[in-house]
Amino acid sequence: MGGKEKAEAFLDSLFTTNSETTGRDQVDITGCIGQYAHGNEPSHHAAYLYAFLGASDKLDNTVHRILSELYTPKPDGLCGNEDCGQMSAWYVMSAMGFYPVCPGSGEYVTVTPLFDRVTIHTGNDRIVINKSDWQPGRFWDGKDFSLRSKNLFPEEARTPPAPVFSDWQQCFKDSLLVSLSARSIVNGNPEMYETVDGNPVIYYTTDGRIPDTHAFRYVQPILVNRDITLKAVAYNPATDQYSPVVSQTLTRFIADKQLRYITNPAPQYSENGPDGLIDRLYGTPNYRIGGWQGWQTDMEVVIDLLSSKTLTSVSVDCLDNMRAWIFFPKRIEVSISSDGKTFRPWAQLDNNEFSAVRERQEESVQHKFTCHGPYATARYVRVKAVNYGKMPSWHISAGEQSWLFVDEIEVGSHLATLISSFSTQED
Repeated sequence: MGGKEKAEAFLDSLFTTNSETTGRDQVDITGCIGQYAHGNEPSHHAAYLYAFLGASDKLDNTVHRILSELYTPKPDGLCGNEDCGQMSAWYVMSAMGFYPVCPGSGEYVTVTPLFDRVTIHTGNDRIVINKSDWQPGRFWDGKDFSLRSKNLFPEEARTPPAPVFSDWQQCFKDSLLVSLSARSIVNGNPEMYETVDGNPVIYYTTDGRIPDTHAFRYVQPILVNRDITLKAVAYNPATDQYSPVVSQTLTRFIADKQLRYITNPAPQYSENGPDGLIDRLYGTPNYRIGGWQGWQTDMEVVIDLLSSKTLTSVSVDCLDNMRAWIFFPKRIEVSISSDGKTFRPWAQLDNNEFSAVRERQEESVQHKFTCHGPYATARYVRVKAVNYGKMPSWHISAGEQSWLFVDEIEVGSHLATLISSFSTQED
């Protein structure tokens, strides 16, 4: 993030920014301090991250603010849903003066306890925490009392840090310069590696292979002008150790068509705008990492092919995750036009059969719906995906409006099919 100061400022902003949210109502966004939502358990480690930045005062202040403001001795005294006791456990552990920021590590971050003295019985032994000598913002193994500061960059660590790409975009137009860096700091000073401008040596490949010292050595930004997968490692010649491998796949945007919305996607699910639906980039079943555009209405767009072409198919790639209110469309409707004003129906695909198979299943599924119509030539293609509508009676949120998620629309032409067929035969 550019160093501890920038990381601390970023963490500060979480607790000080406006608490207002947009989009559909999320019932588990409760107990907010800024955009920190204590009512949703995956946030519970956030305040303790101050310890890793050496900001023990902010750690203490933030944790004690949560303890005092977001818990009350009333029937509604918990600000969120008590899933398996986590809301209460956070309070109990924080009140005693420690919390497992990274469960499983065997290490706790300390905070000033609410009590002058806490005794924890552990089988035949016991641990006594005295507030007077308990130091916040330290790291404790839960056994002895050797509270210690955290050095995020220990001198004994000789494995280079993984390189970082300058830009994690996936799609580019024409060409793109990609930079790599992998800076390691020990107590504020550059590591004792062979370096280039203070960075460990980086090696990279462009063909998908795992890089090593026989790969390209990074000395300047990489010019990319085609579809490519870059993989990179940092290398420490003193110990012959490699960093973890990082990878980035880049796709060149081919401007052979243009898309405009008739119905706009929701602002929070508008990945890359109109180009995002025709950039040949597909999302994954894990919609949370991006790549998808979402509607709570029908999706309707017009694609300009820039010239008249003979159509062979139109495909719409969609997502279904019923637990997250995301349903496949009821049907796909395609109409075509020569002037962009007067459209005539060309193809329709109903989804009754596939929806019946998917009903009541909770895992995330991705599916491409492909329409075929009669022989026709057109320049403009209007595509409509009909939203499922209100969620069915068996759903836990029955009656609420469902979401429609789309990540790519493909228009097949007769010419493209011939070229593909010819290339296959030649191969």
